[in-house]
Amino acid sequence: MRLELQPVNGIAVSLRTVERAVAHLRRDVFAQMAVDWVEQHLLEALFRPGLTARPGDRAENPKKSIASPREMTSQEQRVLADPKNREALDTQRQINGFPTEFC
Repeated sequence: MRLELQPVNGIAVSLRTVERAVAHLRRDVFAQMAVDWVEQHLLEALFRPGLTARPGDRAENPKKSIASPREMTSQEQRVLADPKNREALDTQRQINGFPTEFC
């Protein structure tokens, strides 16, 4: 498959590179939105006093639970901000056949 190079602001950019960058950006945005949604829409059942719950404060436990995915999402975004790490991920996905199987 031959990819054309299109000049963008005087720089030749592969269309595949642009597509990958957009896909990564969308994934990062959606991951952050998912964590935010969970945090904002906690189930009312979590706070009903008649139901059993984990030990500790019922209001604090969900905050502790959300902290882990939020940190994982932030860490993933920091790692993938490095072009070398992103390229390594894309290469590994190509080797594993990820784009043809799941995209």
